Amino acid sequence: MSSKKGILMLLLVAVIVAMSAQAFAADNLLNQILDRGVLRVGVLTTGPPWGFLDEDYNIVGFDVELAKEMAKELGVRAAEKCRCLRLTM
Repeated sequence: MSSKKGILMLLLVAVIVAMSAQAFAADNLLNQILDRGVLRVGVLTTGPPWGFLDEDYNIVGFDVELAKEMAKELGVRAAEKCRCLRLTM
């Protein structure tokens, strides 16, 4: 029975360590965004209405609007990067 408790405790410790590492990584990424002053966002422009190019070749869509709102809440600016795919068959 003590063997099962030992394995369970080891598993619990492993889960706690993994969760702590993820929290640290997320906090580090947030600090990088805030220090840089820019939220960099990659938008796939082949999936309207989420992301596409308008007639003036500006990146628009739900993803862009969401990124702008997130950047506004963080007090930084949003910088969209276009990721265009050409599918050929």
